[in-house]
Amino acid sequence: MAKIIIGEMTFEGTIEELKQMGVKFPVEEEAQPEPLKVGDYAKVVGNGNKGPECPHPFEIGEIVTILQHAQGTKGPVFVSDSLLGGKGGVATVDVVRATDEEVAEAKRELAAKTERKELEEKWAKIGRKPNEFKKGDIVITKGSPAYKKGTLRIVKEVAPKGYGDYERGLTLEGGGWIYKHNVELITPVEARFDA
Repeated sequence: MAKIIIGEMTFEGTIEELKQMGVKFPVEEEAQPEPLKVGDYAKVVGNGNKGPECPHPFEIGEIVTILQHAQGTKGPVFVSDSLLGGKGGVATVDVVRATDEEVAEAKRELAAKTERKELEEKWAKIGRKPNEFKKGDIVITKGSPAYKKGTLRIVKEVAPKGYGDYERGLTLEGGGWIYKHNVELITPVEARFDA
């Protein structure tokens, strides 16, 4: 039951009954999300003005940073790399505020991508693919059931292709088999003076 007092008059009834008597209730304004500002993270949810005459490099679902707004445009204008793509541009696209979880996931993906790129560059300097070990390389263990962390060893044998799960491993001098991801290259055999 609702009770409305206007001056000296009191109206009682359910909301529906009061509406039938002509009582008007103020419309609750829907809470509007806070507008995005420069520096905020946003998720691309629509193509906005994307088209052949106005392309942009962003994909639906990408997390981007708002770096500037332009007057008279439908939405934010970005001059940014997306958090994930290493690509950027100026574009008016439809966005919503990115959640903390979406931003955290994008940053994790970016960190993993950056780490992979750095690893590829490190190995490329010696003319190899990541984790392409050779007999005679000096490695340090990161820890495993057979080796404690920080043990220096020489690669005795690299498992040949087609060798099942062992293909992912190495045999070290003075010990046994270990997964490649449990060792780090210290000195490639080509750079050893004692080999």
